[in-house]
Amino acid sequence: QVLWDLMADSYTNPLWAAAYVINGGCSDDGFDYFRGWLIAQGCEVFERIVAEPDALAQLPIVQASAADGLDLDGEEVLSIAWNAHNMATGEQLPADALTIRYPEL
Repeated sequence: QVLWDLMADSYTNPLWAAAYVINGGCSDDGFDYFRGWLIAQGCEVFERIVAEPDALAQLPIVQASAADGLDLDGEEVLSIAWNAHNMATGEQLPADALTIRYPEL
């Protein structure tokens, strides 16, 4: 549930706009994957960027990705809970086990 709470906390228009600029476009799924990448950067970076998305421009990884024309994408982060549950139990996590409570934009 922690992952989905972080996804909800980072669901903001300013962050989506920053992801759009950084990745050269950003669909609904693309924004999910971008936020997965952001979560994987750790608590300090996540909290700073959610509070001030323009601070992304100061991150060396963002600068290097822009220079190399690479998208910031953490799609695999979004399946961590399902994969961990499956590996631990041998069973699929029920679809309704985790929920995202998105704020109104």
